[in-house]
Amino acid sequence: MTGTPGELFAVLDRVGRLQLPREHIERYGLRGRVRLSSETDHVGVWADRTKPPSDQGD
Repeated sequence: MTGTPGELFAVLDRVGRLQLPREHIERYGLRGRVRLSSETDHVGVWADRTKPPSDQGD
């Protein structure tokens, strides 16, 4: 699941499940349900207790 240095890949299965690397799960405190944000060129994944920066009313 590795690419170039500092880059990781994950596999998206046929029904859309994505398994994130353990270090990402631990680093960002991802547990159970996560929040998704739809961006122009990617999908953001956030811990359920955390709102994406665009929702924080800067």
